[in-house]
Amino acid sequence: MKSNLKANQVKAFGAEIVAAVLVVGEEDYLEMDERGVLAIPKGAKPQGFHILVATASKRLLVVQRNMNVLQGSYADMALSQLQGFAEGCQATIMREPVVVRSKGPNVWADWGTNKFDLWSVSETGEISLRQIGIFSHDNGWTWKLYGEFRWKGQLYQNGTRIVGKPESPKYGSFEVRATIRENSDFMALVNSAKLPKWNGEPSELEPPLPEVPNGNYAVIDWFTLFGGQTGQGIARLQNGSEVWVHGCDIGGKPDADGEFRLQRGDIISFEEEVDMPKRGSSKLIGVKLQ
Repeated sequence: MKSNLKANQVKAFGAEIVAAVLVVGEEDYLEMDERGVLAIPKGAKPQGFHILVATASKRLLVVQRNMNVLQGSYADMALSQLQGFAEGCQATIMREPVVVRSKGPNVWADWGTNKFDLWSVSETGEISLRQIGIFSHDNGWTWKLYGEFRWKGQLYQNGTRIVGKPESPKYGSFEVRATIRENSDFMALVNSAKLPKWNGEPSELEPPLPEVPNGNYAVIDWFTLFGGQTGQGIARLQNGSEVWVHGCDIGGKPDADGEFRLQRGDIISFEEEVDMPKRGSSKLIGVKLQ
């Protein structure tokens, strides 16, 4: 896909998706390196960003999920179509910017505004959710344009219901993401697909988490690099209670791009569970992937 921008102003995600980033108040798209690290002008402290995503696929839907409401909603986030970005593609840009939040020395991108959801539904019901957005995990010193798959699987017709079987247990149940059914464009893609009939077992649709070993161990329920100040998620202890896991509390060797990734079903060890009175919850520290 050829756009009107320079090669280092766009980042490709597969063959049919590219993304770019604007600082609020600026007209030129930011340059970035191969990892997606944005070239913020020296001394600048951005107060917000606009993200643009372009695709040539007719069966890919670009939406934004508001994570500031329970279970997330696709109904209230405003997106605009941008004309002339690239021939033969649809370009979507955030009308409202990604909010940059700060408290003391801490700087981060608001989880409710900092990413797109890109839903792909094939003509035979294969489905995927890829999220593309930005974050800073070092208090605003660097900002990164990043994307990853959050769900892959197959849709089936189960009587009058449509169900989704995850490609891997790490993606969890499709029902967790069922609010996308509120979107009429998504349902148009689903209704135009020829779905196979479901004849499997309920456990294939709702894969259980692994059992937690004895001792200071937990299992990851979900984790996202877009959440919180350094990435965050929920783990379950052996007694079934839920606790937070933050990226800054994960030890060991990060991935090649410097990020600590955890996936649903990962078993982790921890040194201690500590209370977070202001949130009415607790978190794990000294976390390591097993």
